[in-house]
Amino acid sequence: GRLLAFRLKTGYGEKNLVAEAQAAMSKSPVTVRGYVTSLPRAVDARQANVAIVMDGVEYRILPRGAGVDLVDEVNVAVEATGLAEEVDGVFYLAVRGYKALEDAAGQDSVWAED
Repeated sequence: GRLLAFRLKTGYGEKNLVAEAQAAMSKSPVTVRGYVTSLPRAVDARQANVAIVMDGVEYRILPRGAGVDLVDEVNVAVEATGLAEEVDGVFYLAVRGYKALEDAAGQDSVWAED
């Protein structure tokens, strides 16, 4: 019990929680490949209109920068690069750039290059 009281007094535990919270909110550079899908209007707090789904994870595209152009690419397979951020279990992608991948026939070979 004394050790716990000591930790509470010094704020030792608190600092760790703050560090964890900051790590959880940090943005990570990613490359996401998948089809652009439209999101229902007003479903997203950050005004995302489209998302890219990769490996079962939906990355909602933030409507700024290159992400704005992805609204015109619905149902197109793309490779997008940018910064991913998770907020309350929802993944967001601030797109820095993207390219449309080959049509479905050539898609497997494009994806297999990794």
